[in-house]
Amino acid sequence: MTGTPDDSTAKTPARIPAQTRAGTPAVHVNSLRWFVEREGGAEFVRSHGDDLHDEAVARALAAAYPEVLQVLETLAASGVGADCWFAVDDVDTAVAATAATTKAVEALRAAGSAPGPSLGGLHLSVGDVDRGHITAHAAVTGLTCTGPHDDAIARAAVALTGAFGPQVVWDDALADVMLVDAGMTPAQVRARWRSGGTRPGGPRPGDSRPAS
Repeated sequence: MTGTPDDSTAKTPARIPAQTRAGTPAVHVNSLRWFVEREGGAEFVRSHGDDLHDEAVARALAAAYPEVLQVLETLAASGVGADCWFAVDDVDTAVAATAATTKAVEALRAAGSAPGPSLGGLHLSVGDVDRGHITAHAAVTGLTCTGPHDDAIARAAVALTGAFGPQVVWDDALADVMLVDAGMTPAQVRARWRSGGTRPGGPRPGDSRPAS
C-alpha cells in the first residue's frame, strides 16, 4: 500500500515485528461487500461451496464499511485479543475519537497478552494508505490476522457479521474460504472452518483471488 503519514502524528505506537516467523499462517476476514464489488468476487465465494444468494449480496452492498473505532470496539466486545500492528493517527480526526480508538487498541492488546483466544498480529485493511498508520474514522474493508486462534477468528467473524453484515473468512493458501452470515454462531463457524470435506469436492485446483 502507498502513503507515508508523518510518524510524529502517531498516538499509539505500531508494534510490527522486525521479523515474522516463516510459515506463520495468515487468516483474512473481509466484508462480503469487498468481494462482490470486485470482478469475480461473488463467484470466488460460491466456488468454495457456500451458498451465496442474491439477498445476501444485496445486504452486503447496502452495508456501509465500518470505521476503525467501530471495528476495534466490536472485536473487544467479542472477547478476543490481538497484537495490533498499526498506529492510530490524529490527522483529520477528532481528539476524542483518537483517544477512544487508542483505548480500544490497548484493550485488545491486554486481552491478547492474557490466556484466551487471540487474533495474533492484527492489521486492518483501510484502502490505499499505509496500513501501519491509520485514523479512527478510516473505513475498514477487512482484517488480516497473523497466527490467530481458530476460536478468535470464529468469534470475530460472527461479531463483525452481526454488526456490519456478511463476512468472508479465508486463508492465504485459499484452502479454506467460508461465508459467515447472520444467525451463525462461533461454534458453527469453528465447525465449518478448516473442516475439509464440508465443501463439495474440497478445494478446487486453480482457485484464485478476485481482482483487486
